[in-house]
Amino acid sequence: MFEEDRGRVRYLTEEEIKILLNVSPEYLKNIIKAALFTGLRKGDILNLKWSDLDLEKGLLFFNEQKKKGKLGIKVLNSDMISLLLAISKGKSEYIFCGPDEERLKDVKRSFHTALKRAGITDFHFHDLRHTSASHMIMRGASPKAVQKHLNHSSMAMTERYAHLSPDFQSRRLNVLNGLCDEGIEDSKKLVRSKDLVRNEKQSEIYATA
Repeated sequence: MFEEDRGRVRYLTEEEIKILLNVSPEYLKNIIKAALFTGLRKGDILNLKWSDLDLEKGLLFFNEQKKKGKLGIKVLNSDMISLLLAISKGKSEYIFCGPDEERLKDVKRSFHTALKRAGITDFHFHDLRHTSASHMIMRGASPKAVQKHLNHSSMAMTERYAHLSPDFQSRRLNVLNGLCDEGIEDSKKLVRSKDLVRNEKQSEIYATA
């Protein structure tokens, strides 16, 4: 249930993210945003309690289900902090609740409905985790930072996100442009320019002699 799929890396574009959020009910929208901002798994998000937060320090403490309840510490970005501050505290100790303010055990049905409305296919909730990591890398984050963000035990898991977008890869690869320029033409031009200057100076000397 909680195994990472080593062969699958599916992520949403920025445009798809906007569409999905626009067609989602408010409670689901908050959960999707939390998944994108934190990279946490669905179960870990739905288990979050208000007591797990230290918003003054921008920290979130959670028990990773995949790692048998091992304590994890997540540094929150500004948007995630703003999201949490905007959520009204109801009667539940859990942060992300349904419209009735009751704890949510799953959002599979509502998430599937939102995907259908958004016209997004071949996508699962866990892919929001891939989406978070992919956009981190495409925005310039280091693989090491993404590894820490996803709490991967090894870099091998993080290296799956080397797929990225063709445009991003092209921009990165352009740093190699000019690596093999031999500079022959520039050298010839430089020699010709020096000869021209020398000849002009000699002409001036002869003219004033």
